[in-house]
Amino acid sequence: MAIKVRASALVLYYPAVLIIAAISSLVAVLVPSYYALLPEFVLSIFFIYVLAKLHRGLGIGYSYIAVITLIVLISYASVFLIRPGLILSRALIEMRQSVVRGLIYVIIYLFASLLPDSATDLAGTLPIFIFVTAIAVLELRLRYYLLAGILTGVIGIGVSTIILSLMYNRVIMTYGLSAMTMGLMGAVLMSSLINTVRGPVRPVHAFNFLIILYTVYESLWLLIPIPPVLVVDGVGINRLGHFISFVAGIIIAIFIT
Repeated sequence: MAIKVRASALVLYYPAVLIIAAISSLVAVLVPSYYALLPEFVLSIFFIYVLAKLHRGLGIGYSYIAVITLIVLISYASVFLIRPGLILSRALIEMRQSVVRGLIYVIIYLFASLLPDSATDLAGTLPIFIFVTAIAVLELRLRYYLLAGILTGVIGIGVSTIILSLMYNRVIMTYGLSAMTMGLMGAVLMSSLINTVRGPVRPVHAFNFLIILYTVYESLWLLIPIPPVLVVDGVGINRLGHFISFVAGIIIAIFIT
């Protein structure tokens, strides 16, 4: 009976996720950033609703759904309230007076930098984040989802900030939801591959692997770290940070799967 419930849930889940991802991607491409925020928010809430309705069949708890909801809400709030760049500037000022206070601000910056700081960043990244998360809930437990997302994002942004600052001989501030998204993508890619080889319900994991593999292919222009920063329409994309987060996600998945 449990197998039938899971199968019926997946039959409903995959088409719903693909439709949400397709519409969200079209909105991100065709609609200006600020105007895209509202329909993308509605689509995100609809995705969360799908998770809530099918959570038993998918084998996830309400805590997982609550975490995803919180990430979406905080991401929207950060566009208008949080400015990671200001936190890092404050850290550099504090460093001259107190190393301890400066380091505290640096740590705060690393976590705040996982959030989008502009409508362009959020509107462009949210469709990928929702899609990767949709597969992640089938491959990663909640604690590993958080570990992979937060840790890979911090590693990617932290290491790339140091490297880029040394390359350009000035402080380069990087931030955005994309680092966490690319880290999750790497973790889900490797986790689904490992589960395909040695886990239960191998066809499901194999299908998840193929979906994420195609997503990686479509995201290569964001992952190839040459040049390390790509400027599109006046917006700098930290491809080096994306690449580092992605590789970190793959490595973490090897140990947690």
